Amino acid sequence: MLFRSKLVLFAAIATMAVLPSSIHAATAQMNIFPSGGGLSVGVPFQVQVTLSDLNPADSLFAYTFDLAFDPAVFQAQSVLDGTIFDPGGFYTTGTIDNIFGTINLEAGLDLNQTFLGTGGLLGTVMFLPISEAIGTTISVQNVSLQTLDGALNNEADVDPGTLPTATFDVVAPEPATLSLIPAALCILAAVELRKRFSGATR
Repeated sequence: MLFRSKLVLFAAIATMAVLPSSIHAATAQMNIFPSGGGLSVGVPFQVQVTLSDLNPADSLFAYTFDLAFDPAVFQAQSVLDGTIFDPGGFYTTGTIDNIFGTINLEAGLDLNQTFLGTGGLLGTVMFLPISEAIGTTISVQNVSLQTLDGALNNEADVDPGTLPTATFDVVAPEPATLSLIPAALCILAAVELRKRFSGATR
């Protein structure tokens, strides 16, 4: 059953990748949190991508999105699936590319067709700043949102709104902050182990 469900999700993603660009009446808003601020080199942080302002009558069925970042400033450490379709959602974890600075095809599918909400969490990425920079960005790209009707008609029928970009200033850490880096890295490693364990038990 799990293998069959994954096949359905992969098929939905493949379909969404070749969808026409026309957008119809349903609307929502993609968000990235935090939307910006100050960061320190060597201190990990997480970015969450969420969806909001969806009309419950326009029940979301499937989504995909990418993230883009400067790999000279950030290295992605891990990707966690969304929770918007839980319980019972099926997800594919986005692929990290720290050469070109992308997270590709973070995706989810409401296989049980039970989602009636206005939004939720689509995915979380843990990053490690590796160099100083002013005004560096992490941006949401290549979004496709579908209701079930949209999927059946091969259309991305939910407008994601203006795609968000988070802007950060990355500076060298203060001496007091340096002492916190080992603990932060341990937390990051624990998150990665949890992700791998969860994936192995699906």
